[in-house]
Formats: sequence, C-alpha cells, structure tokens
Amino acid sequence: MAIGGIIRGSKKITSNYTIVERDEIIYVDTSGGDITLTLARPTNDNIVYIKKVASANTVTILTEESKTIDGESSKTLSDNNSFLKLAYFVDGSENEFKIIGQSSTSLGYSSYVAKITQESTSDPTAVITKNDLGGSGAWTRTDVGEYLFTLSGAFPTDSKIYVFQGAKEPTFRMGYTYQNANAIQIFVQDTTTGSEQDDTLTNTPIEIRVYN
Repeated sequence: MAIGGIIRGSKKITSNYTIVERDEIIYVDTSGGDITLTLARPTNDNIVYIKKVASANTVTILTEESKTIDGESSKTLSDNNSFLKLAYFVDGSENEFKIIGQSSTSLGYSSYVAKITQESTSDPTAVITKNDLGGSGAWTRTDVGEYLFTLSGAFPTDSKIYVFQGAKEPTFRMGYTYQNANAIQIFVQDTTTGSEQDDTLTNTPIEIRVYN
C-alpha cells in the first residue's frame, strides 16, 4: 500500500522495454541478446535504478524527446552486475537525466580477483572473489610454471591490462604475457634462480584489471 503517492516496483526485463514513471528498479537479463531500454519522460526528480544481471551482451539506455543522460544521447552497460541510478531534473530548458550512482566501472576498469592454487602438474584452481569481466574464465597449465587464463573477449589490447600479485611467500614472483583478446599467460618464477616452477601457488591472491 502507498499513502499519498505512486506504488512503485521492480521488474525483470528480458527484451526491449520503455521505462515508465511507475518503474523504480529494473533488472535486465541479457542472456538472450542485447537489450535496449528507453527512458520515457517522467516527472521531476523521478529516480530509476537499472542493473544488468547477465554476463553476455549489452544494455543500451536511450531517451525520448532528445533528452540526454549527463549530456550524452545514450549509455551502455556491458559488465555483469553493472548498474546506473538515474534521476530526472527539470531546470529551465535543460531537462535531462543525471547519473546519481553507478557501478565500479566508474573507476575506469573492470577486474577479476581470485585466490589461485596449483599443485604438481595440475591445472590451477581459482576461488573467485570478484569478477566483472564477464564469464567465469578457465585456467590451464601449459608448461612448467606457465598457466593460461582464458576468458572470451576480456582482453582487447595489452596496453589496458594490469596484473597484481599478492604472493604470501617472497620465494617466487609472478608475471604475465599477452596472448590475444581471449587469453593471457601467467608465469611463476623462483626469485633466486629465475627458473619457472610449479607447485608454488597456494591460495595466492591475484587481480587482473582491464581498463576502459
């Protein structure tokens, strides 16, 4: 029940949709393909929260009547769990939607954070803490101390990738080499001999950042 106001609600969207004044929270499932949302002109100070809840495809947010979103004609959500919180302001002739909240992509990067374990000649295993690159990724041992991390389309160019090591022991160091848009190679070296080695990573933290 609402007293003296509009009953607002949340809904899950799986296809193109026009957001109306009653809509307050929109969850967008893009697992079936790209989705376009259109913001209908609301009353002043109306707020809507839009969240992407699938890793595949994108959400494109447009407006009616040539309105803008922080001065731009559209906004796009690409990462799983990315979101925008928008408010409509009426200020003379400059009526537009303003971004009043957004996901961590506003930091300028998306990241994969996990603890990696690798034993003997087995493929590494990962306990993922955070992943807004999309998908789950796969780790494969390709040689002694060399491990391929594959995540489709996650690595567009080497210049946008940074890898951070959180080693528990000072006896080894980690590095990476760029392979292609779908994969990077992590290597582990003994700090004394410089030789690559297996059976070194035990719940070792790693963060892979991909900048916008």
